[in-house]
Amino acid sequence: MCREAVSARLDGEPGPAPAEAVDAHLERCASCHRWQEEAVALNRALRMRAAAQQPDLVPAVLAHAPAVPTLRQRRRTSLRTQWSRHALAVVAGAQLLLGLAQVFGLRFGMLAHGMAGGRGMDSGPGMSGHLFNESTSWALAVGAGLMWVAVRPRSAGGMLPVLSVFVAVLSVFVAHDLAAGEMTVARAASHLLLVAGLGLLAVTHRRHGRPQLPAPGHRLPVGRESSVTAGAVDPSGDREARRSVWPLPPTGRHAA
Repeated sequence: MCREAVSARLDGEPGPAPAEAVDAHLERCASCHRWQEEAVALNRALRMRAAAQQPDLVPAVLAHAPAVPTLRQRRRTSLRTQWSRHALAVVAGAQLLLGLAQVFGLRFGMLAHGMAGGRGMDSGPGMSGHLFNESTSWALAVGAGLMWVAVRPRSAGGMLPVLSVFVAVLSVFVAHDLAAGEMTVARAASHLLLVAGLGLLAVTHRRHGRPQLPAPGHRLPVGRESSVTAGAVDPSGDREARRSVWPLPPTGRHAA
Protein backbone atom coordinates (compact mmCIF):
# COMPACT_ATOMS: atom_id res chain seq x y z
CA MET A 1 0.00 0.00 0.00
CA CYS A 2 2.93 2.35 0.72
CA ARG A 3 4.29 1.98 -2.80
CA GLU A 4 0.84 2.65 -4.26
CA ALA A 5 0.62 5.80 -2.17
CA VAL A 6 4.10 6.92 -3.37
CA SER A 7 3.11 6.28 -7.00
CA ALA A 8 -0.11 8.27 -6.57
CA ARG A 9 1.86 11.12 -4.95
CA LEU A 10 4.24 11.27 -7.96
CA ASP A 11 1.23 11.43 -10.31
CA GLY A 12 -0.44 14.15 -8.26
CA GLU A 13 -3.35 11.93 -7.27
CA PRO A 14 -4.82 11.15 -3.84
CA GLY A 15 -3.25 8.06 -2.31
CA PRO A 16 -4.87 5.12 -0.56
CA ALA A 17 -3.25 6.08 2.79
CA PRO A 18 -2.70 9.31 4.70
CA ALA A 19 0.51 11.17 3.86
CA GLU A 20 1.72 11.11 7.49
CA ALA A 21 1.46 7.32 7.63
CA VAL A 22 3.29 6.94 4.30
CA ASP A 23 6.15 9.21 5.40
CA ALA A 24 6.48 7.34 8.70
CA HIS A 25 6.65 4.02 6.89
CA LEU A 26 9.31 5.30 4.46
CA GLU A 27 11.51 6.33 7.42
CA ARG A 28 11.35 2.83 8.86
CA CYS A 29 11.39 0.70 5.66
CA ALA A 30 14.66 0.88 3.69
CA SER A 31 13.21 -1.18 0.82
CA CYS A 32 10.27 1.16 0.25
CA HIS A 33 12.55 4.18 0.62
CA ARG A 34 14.87 2.81 -2.09
CA TRP A 35 11.85 2.03 -4.29
CA GLN A 36 10.68 5.64 -3.88
CA GLU A 37 14.07 7.01 -4.99
CA GLU A 38 14.05 4.78 -8.08
CA ALA A 39 10.46 5.79 -8.89
CA VAL A 40 11.34 9.49 -8.60
CA ALA A 41 14.35 9.05 -10.91
CA LEU A 42 12.27 7.09 -13.43
CA ASN A 43 9.45 9.64 -13.31
CA ARG A 44 11.92 12.49 -13.92
CA ALA A 45 13.55 10.63 -16.81
CA LEU A 46 10.15 10.08 -18.45
CA ARG A 47 9.06 13.69 -18.04
CA MET A 48 12.31 15.43 -18.91
CA ARG A 49 15.24 14.76 -21.19
CA ALA A 50 18.44 16.51 -22.02
CA ALA A 51 18.33 18.94 -24.93
CA ALA A 52 19.83 17.60 -28.12
CA GLN A 53 23.05 19.26 -29.20
CA GLN A 54 22.42 21.63 -32.13
CA PRO A 55 24.93 23.44 -34.34
CA ASP A 56 25.48 27.13 -33.62
CA LEU A 57 23.92 29.05 -36.54
CA VAL A 58 24.61 32.54 -35.20
CA PRO A 59 27.89 33.08 -37.12
CA ALA A 60 26.34 31.89 -40.40
CA VAL A 61 23.29 34.11 -39.98
CA LEU A 62 25.39 37.15 -39.11
CA ALA A 63 27.67 36.49 -42.07
CA HIS A 64 24.71 36.71 -44.50
CA ALA A 65 23.02 39.63 -42.73
CA PRO A 66 23.28 42.97 -44.55
CA ALA A 67 25.67 45.46 -43.04
CA VAL A 68 24.19 48.45 -41.26
CA PRO A 69 24.68 51.44 -43.58
CA THR A 70 26.61 54.40 -42.30
CA LEU A 71 25.17 57.91 -42.11
CA ARG A 72 27.01 58.90 -45.31
CA GLN A 73 25.68 55.83 -47.13
CA ARG A 74 22.13 56.60 -45.99
CA ARG A 75 22.47 60.16 -47.25
CA ARG A 76 23.75 58.94 -50.61
CA THR A 77 20.87 56.47 -50.87
CA SER A 78 18.42 59.24 -50.03
CA LEU A 79 19.87 61.48 -52.72
CA ARG A 80 19.64 58.70 -55.31
CA THR A 81 16.04 57.88 -54.47
CA GLN A 82 14.78 61.40 -53.76
CA TRP A 83 16.50 63.38 -56.53
CA SER A 84 13.29 63.73 -58.55
CA ARG A 85 11.50 65.29 -55.58
CA HIS A 86 14.32 67.77 -54.98
CA ALA A 87 14.45 68.72 -58.65
CA LEU A 88 10.66 69.05 -58.74
CA ALA A 89 10.82 71.42 -55.77
CA VAL A 90 13.35 73.59 -57.65
CA VAL A 91 11.14 73.71 -60.75
CA ALA A 92 8.09 74.48 -58.62
CA GLY A 93 9.94 77.33 -56.93
CA ALA A 94 10.95 78.79 -60.28
CA GLN A 95 7.37 78.51 -61.55
CA LEU A 96 6.09 80.28 -58.44
CA LEU A 97 8.64 83.07 -58.89
CA LEU A 98 7.52 83.49 -62.50
CA GLY A 99 3.89 83.73 -61.38
CA LEU A 100 4.72 86.21 -58.62
CA ALA A 101 6.67 88.34 -61.10
CA GLN A 102 3.57 88.48 -63.30
CA VAL A 103 1.47 89.41 -60.28
CA PHE A 104 3.60 92.52 -59.87
CA GLY A 105 3.11 93.41 -63.54
CA LEU A 106 6.19 91.92 -65.20
CA ARG A 107 5.01 90.79 -68.66
CA PHE A 108 7.86 88.37 -69.17
CA GLY A 109 8.48 87.97 -72.90
CA MET A 110 4.97 89.11 -73.88
CA LEU A 111 4.33 91.40 -76.81
CA ALA A 112 2.98 94.85 -76.13
CA HIS A 113 -0.24 94.26 -78.05
CA GLY A 114 -1.25 91.39 -75.76
CA MET A 115 -1.70 87.71 -76.16
CA ALA A 116 -4.77 87.81 -78.35
CA GLY A 117 -3.01 89.15 -81.42
CA GLY A 118 -4.88 89.23 -84.67
CA ARG A 119 -6.70 85.90 -84.46
CA GLY A 120 -9.99 87.49 -83.51
CA MET A 121 -9.73 86.35 -79.87
CA ASP A 122 -9.72 89.90 -78.48
CA SER A 123 -13.46 90.28 -78.09
CA GLY A 124 -13.27 93.24 -75.74
CA PRO A 125 -10.98 95.95 -74.48
CA GLY A 126 -10.16 94.03 -71.26
CA MET A 127 -9.70 90.60 -72.85
CA SER A 128 -5.91 90.82 -73.08
CA GLY A 129 -5.69 91.89 -69.47
CA HIS A 130 -7.94 89.04 -68.38
CA LEU A 131 -5.89 86.51 -70.33
CA PHE A 132 -2.75 87.86 -68.66
CA ASN A 133 -4.38 87.48 -65.24
CA GLU A 134 -5.54 83.98 -66.14
CA SER A 135 -2.01 83.07 -67.24
CA THR A 136 -0.68 84.40 -63.94
CA SER A 137 -3.20 82.35 -61.98
CA TRP A 138 -2.25 79.21 -63.91
CA ALA A 139 1.45 79.82 -63.30
CA LEU A 140 0.89 80.14 -59.56
CA ALA A 141 -1.48 77.17 -59.44
CA VAL A 142 0.91 74.89 -61.33
CA GLY A 143 3.85 75.99 -59.18
CA ALA A 144 1.93 75.38 -55.98
CA GLY A 145 0.75 71.99 -57.24
CA LEU A 146 4.28 70.90 -58.15
CA MET A 147 5.55 72.05 -54.76
CA TRP A 148 2.80 70.05 -53.04
CA VAL A 149 3.78 66.92 -54.98
CA ALA A 150 7.43 67.47 -54.02
CA VAL A 151 6.34 67.39 -50.38
CA ARG A 152 3.64 64.73 -50.80
CA PRO A 153 4.71 62.53 -53.74
CA ARG A 154 1.75 60.18 -53.25
CA SER A 155 -0.44 62.96 -54.70
CA ALA A 156 1.46 62.98 -58.02
CA GLY A 157 -1.13 60.77 -59.71
CA GLY A 158 -3.86 63.38 -59.24
CA MET A 159 -1.93 66.21 -60.89
CA LEU A 160 -0.28 64.21 -63.67
CA PRO A 161 -3.32 64.03 -66.06
CA VAL A 162 -4.14 67.73 -65.63
CA LEU A 163 -0.60 68.94 -66.28
CA SER A 164 -0.16 66.51 -69.19
CA VAL A 165 -3.20 67.91 -71.04
CA PHE A 166 -2.22 71.48 -70.17
CA VAL A 167 1.31 71.06 -71.53
CA ALA A 168 0.08 69.27 -74.67
CA VAL A 169 -2.45 71.97 -75.56
CA LEU A 170 -0.04 74.75 -74.61
CA SER A 171 2.65 73.29 -76.87
CA VAL A 172 0.32 73.54 -79.87
CA PHE A 173 -0.47 77.18 -79.11
CA VAL A 174 3.19 78.02 -78.52
CA ALA A 175 4.20 76.51 -81.86
CA HIS A 176 1.43 78.41 -83.64
CA ASP A 177 2.22 81.74 -81.92
CA LEU A 178 5.94 81.44 -82.62
CA ALA A 179 5.28 80.76 -86.29
CA ALA A 180 2.87 83.71 -86.47
CA GLY A 181 5.26 86.04 -84.67
CA GLU A 182 2.84 86.64 -81.80
CA MET A 183 5.17 85.30 -79.07
CA THR A 184 8.77 85.99 -78.22
CA VAL A 185 11.33 83.25 -77.83
CA ALA A 186 11.87 84.30 -74.22
CA ARG A 187 8.19 83.74 -73.43
CA ALA A 188 8.27 80.34 -75.14
CA ALA A 189 11.41 79.42 -73.19
CA SER A 190 9.63 80.20 -69.92
CA HIS A 191 7.19 77.37 -70.68
CA LEU A 192 10.09 74.89 -70.54
CA LEU A 193 9.58 74.94 -66.77
CA LEU A 194 6.22 73.24 -67.36
CA VAL A 195 7.82 70.61 -69.59
CA ALA A 196 10.51 69.93 -66.99
CA GLY A 197 7.89 69.85 -64.24
CA LEU A 198 5.81 67.34 -66.20
CA GLY A 199 8.78 65.05 -66.69
CA LEU A 200 9.81 65.21 -63.04
CA LEU A 201 6.18 64.72 -62.02
CA ALA A 202 6.03 61.50 -64.05
CA VAL A 203 9.30 60.25 -62.54
CA THR A 204 8.14 61.11 -59.02
CA HIS A 205 4.85 59.32 -59.60
CA ARG A 206 6.67 56.25 -60.88
CA ARG A 207 9.14 56.14 -57.98
CA HIS A 208 7.08 57.35 -55.04
CA GLY A 209 3.46 57.86 -56.06
CA ARG A 210 2.35 54.23 -56.14
CA PRO A 211 2.51 51.61 -53.36
CA GLN A 212 5.04 48.88 -54.05
CA LEU A 213 3.83 45.29 -53.84
CA PRO A 214 6.36 42.90 -52.34
CA ALA A 215 7.82 40.38 -54.74
CA PRO A 216 6.52 36.78 -54.57
CA GLY A 217 8.21 34.96 -51.74
CA HIS A 218 9.61 38.17 -50.29
CA ARG A 219 9.59 38.40 -46.52
CA LEU A 220 9.41 41.70 -44.72
CA PRO A 221 12.31 42.49 -42.37
CA VAL A 222 11.94 41.39 -38.80
CA GLY A 223 9.75 43.78 -36.89
CA ARG A 224 8.09 45.30 -39.96
CA GLU A 225 5.16 42.86 -40.29
CA SER A 226 3.20 44.28 -37.38
CA SER A 227 3.97 47.90 -38.27
CA VAL A 228 2.87 47.43 -41.88
CA THR A 229 -0.32 45.57 -41.09
CA ALA A 230 -1.26 48.01 -38.38
CA GLY A 231 -0.24 51.08 -40.36
CA ALA A 232 2.23 52.13 -37.70
CA VAL A 233 5.03 54.55 -38.48
CA ASP A 234 8.53 53.16 -38.45
CA PRO A 235 10.80 55.66 -36.63
CA SER A 236 13.73 54.89 -38.95
CA GLY A 237 14.16 55.56 -42.66
CA ASP A 238 12.48 57.99 -44.99
CA ARG A 239 8.88 58.93 -44.27
CA GLU A 240 7.64 58.58 -47.83
CA ALA A 241 9.55 55.34 -48.28
CA ARG A 242 7.67 53.95 -45.31
CA ARG A 243 4.38 55.10 -46.81
CA SER A 244 5.20 53.38 -50.09
CA VAL A 245 5.08 49.95 -48.43
CA TRP A 246 1.92 48.13 -49.48
CA PRO A 247 -0.54 48.57 -46.59
CA LEU A 248 -2.02 45.19 -45.63
CA PRO A 249 -5.55 45.81 -44.29
CA PRO A 250 -6.59 43.99 -41.11
CA THR A 251 -8.80 40.94 -41.52
CA GLY A 252 -10.98 41.98 -38.59
CA ARG A 253 -11.66 44.97 -36.42
CA HIS A 254 -12.43 45.08 -32.74
CA ALA A 255 -12.35 47.59 -29.95
CA ALA A 256 -9.13 47.52 -28.01
